[in-house]
Amino acid sequence: MTAQRCTSYHLTVGGSGAGQDWRLLPTAANDTLIDGTFCEACWPAALAAVRASISDHADAARPFEAVMPAVLVRAYLQHRDVAVRPPDTLDGLRGIIADALRLLDQIQARQGFWWRRAMCSGCGANPRELEITTLPWWNDGAGDYLTTFRCAACLGAAVADTRARLAANGNDDVARICAMFERHNVFLHEHRRGDPPDVVRPLLEQVLARIETGALVLPIGKTQSIA
Repeated sequence: MTAQRCTSYHLTVGGSGAGQDWRLLPTAANDTLIDGTFCEACWPAALAAVRASISDHADAARPFEAVMPAVLVRAYLQHRDVAVRPPDTLDGLRGIIADALRLLDQIQARQGFWWRRAMCSGCGANPRELEITTLPWWNDGAGDYLTTFRCAACLGAAVADTRARLAANGNDDVARICAMFERHNVFLHEHRRGDPPDVVRPLLEQVLARIETGALVLPIGKTQSIA
């Protein structure tokens, strides 16, 4: 793979395993946003700078200047095949700003990875990672909860299936699905301290609801080399 130079000139990402750590992020260039390639050390600050450019303009006296950074973020992502919410469904200029911040927060929650494509296990579509949700799914072959990928169109049905499985199996599945969440750094205190499954199950319902709305993201993480 061709070496990638960090846009912040911190280092060159290349050699063995190149491409696993770098992030592609919107980067200011004159009056537009272009692709910037950032290393593991620099991407959080680069994304924060884009977010701050929107926040800093949120209360500007001139509405056009206030909304332009958000418009640029939405246009940047839309031009790269990310579906953004139609302007007529948003609450005016404030809604456009809020939606741009939401998209950047979703990139942050995915550890800066958003541009890769992931196949939906429901319909086979392969949208950008930003539009894919990772959620728990019962796998008959493994006899356990593993993760599955769903696009926006398939997400609701997949969450409903997982809820139904959890409800139908009484207390048996509580420990299994909690273990799956812990593998993704989501811990339920009540489960870990030994509360009974009847106490933990409603909390699992809340976790699933947060995943469905995007308030909680289980990131796919870095690309792993196949040796």
